[in-house]
Amino acid sequence: ITNYELRDMKKFLLIVVAAMMAMSASAQKMVKKIQVYEGNTVVYQLNYSLTDSIVIREVPAETPLKGIFSVSATEQVQFSKGNFQYQPSTQTCRFAENQYDYICKYYKTESDALDAWYDLFSWGKGDTLTFHEFSTSNYTTFVDWGVNRISNGDREPDLWRTLSKAEWDYLLTGRTNAASLWGGASVNGTNGLILLPDSWSLPAGASFTAGIGYANNSYTTDQWAVMENAGAVFLPAAGLDYWFKIEGKGNAGYYWTSTKQGSNGCAYWLMFNSEKISTANDETITDGSGSFGVSVRLVIDY
Repeated sequence: ITNYELRDMKKFLLIVVAAMMAMSASAQKMVKKIQVYEGNTVVYQLNYSLTDSIVIREVPAETPLKGIFSVSATEQVQFSKGNFQYQPSTQTCRFAENQYDYICKYYKTESDALDAWYDLFSWGKGDTLTFHEFSTSNYTTFVDWGVNRISNGDREPDLWRTLSKAEWDYLLTGRTNAASLWGGASVNGTNGLILLPDSWSLPAGASFTAGIGYANNSYTTDQWAVMENAGAVFLPAAGLDYWFKIEGKGNAGYYWTSTKQGSNGCAYWLMFNSEKISTANDETITDGSGSFGVSVRLVIDY
C-alpha cells in the first residue's frame, strides 16, 4: 500500500487489508508483509504467516474535527463532529450531523417515543443513557458517554471521552492566547460558542471576533464550512432540562464536564450565554444538578 494518508500517526494506523483476504491460498503464500508508506518512508509494517489471524478494522465513518486543542500543559485533543445523541429503540449512539445541530430533548419516561433521538443527558450515566432520578445518591460516580460504540465515530468503544472542569478551564483561559481563541457566534441561525484550535490561522475572506456575545460573529452554512475546515469548533446553545422543564433553548449552552462537584449529587458543566461563560455552576443550583439534562460534546486524545 503506497501513499496512504494517515490521519493521526499517534493514535491510528488504519490499514485496508480486505483485498488481501480475497486472494487465493496460493497467492497469499507469496505475501509475507504489508507495508504502509508515507511518501517514500515505511511508517508501519505488518508481518504475518498463513497461521495468523488477521483482523480487519473498519475505516472510521467519521474522523474527529481537524483542529487540535490544548487542554493542559501536556495534553491535546480533537473534538467530535457534533453533540452526542442516542436513540433508545435501537440503542444507537451517534454524533449530530452538523456542529450546529441539536434536538434539545431529554428521555423522561417509557411513554416517550423510543424511536426518537435524544441529546440531553444526566451526569455520568454513559452506561445507562435513559436514566434519570432526582436522588443525589445516583450521581456519585462517573461513567463516560465515550464508553459506547458511536455509529459515526469509528464504531469502537472507549475511544472518546468528556473533558474535565480543569481541562475546559485550561482551554478557555490557560493555553497560549486563550482569550483570542473563543467567541460567541450565530451559525446557520443557531447561537453558540466558537472554539479555535491552538494553531489558528484565519482563512482568507473569513472574519472572527473573540469574546462573549452571539452578535460578535454570524456565519451562513457556507461561511461556517470555511471556518470548520480551518479547525474551528462550534457548541450550539442547546439549553438544558431543568427537572423536566426545558430552559435556555437557543440562548444558553450547558455542556457536562467529567468532574463531580462535592458530595451532593452535583457536577460541573461549561455554561455560556450572550453575556457570560463559566465552568462554575450557577449558585442557585445547590443540589442534584447531576439529574438535569445537559449536552455532551466528546473529544479524542491527540
